Amino acid sequence: MELYLENGYTSLNKKREELCGDKVEAVVKGDYTTVVLADGLGSGVKANILATLTSKILCTLVANDVDLEECIDAIIQTLPVCKERGIAYSTFSVIHVNKQGKGYLFEFDNPEAVYYHDGKCGDFVREEYTYHDKIVYATELNLVEGDVIVLMSDGVIHAGIGKVLNFGWVRKDVMDYLDRVIKPDMSARCIACMLAGTCYGLYVEEPGDDTTVAAVRIREVSPVSLMVGPPLDKAQDDFYVKKFLADEGKKVVCGGTTSQIVARYLNKQVLSDMTFPD
Repeated sequence: MELYLENGYTSLNKKREELCGDKVEAVVKGDYTTVVLADGLGSGVKANILATLTSKILCTLVANDVDLEECIDAIIQTLPVCKERGIAYSTFSVIHVNKQGKGYLFEFDNPEAVYYHDGKCGDFVREEYTYHDKIVYATELNLVEGDVIVLMSDGVIHAGIGKVLNFGWVRKDVMDYLDRVIKPDMSARCIACMLAGTCYGLYVEEPGDDTTVAAVRIREVSPVSLMVGPPLDKAQDDFYVKKFLADEGKKVVCGGTTSQIVARYLNKQVLSDMTFPD
């Protein structure tokens, strides 16, 4: 069965910062989907630059099957050095998975990713590697439909320190929370937003650190066909509508004229609904 790696994320900026020091990048190339969450050193503009460069470089190189050691070397050579701290530093988590659910996860200094499987959160089996004096943890992935991986920056496990909680929201608390709230039909972005929203509450709406949650969810492919605008030649209306309706999966028709063309072909009537559920 062909699977799809659905991904979604959301970020909270540190209080009084216009830019987030975390960055998520995702790309689909061939059979593989690559997702990177990077957390730049510090906060604000400097951190944003570090995280943006890290996520862009890693996403591009990993998607093109470049060896991890070369990827890390490219980051070390590229990141600008902070004048205050004298180092160029960004943490990262990388997921690289194909349509059969097989791939790998690499993590460097971010909180450990959470693996949701069979309705329960757990840990990955991680192997330790050293590249350029940096310890990187690697996990071989063999995912099945319904699995969820949650990536996070350290702003998640620091949520509530000195305010609602004495020592922050430890990783086990995060896992217990996800066990309670994740539902089988919940989208990846919904999972990310729920966890980030809870962190926002623990920070009493004033995040003490950049906080980012990225989730990826393995699900069956769900084809959708979209028809936008009528054919250039009116005589081709029926030809294109027939072709459109023959495609697999759900159908979406956009535009008044286009909807009338499809309705005429189906011998149906178009009804307007002016209610706004949201």
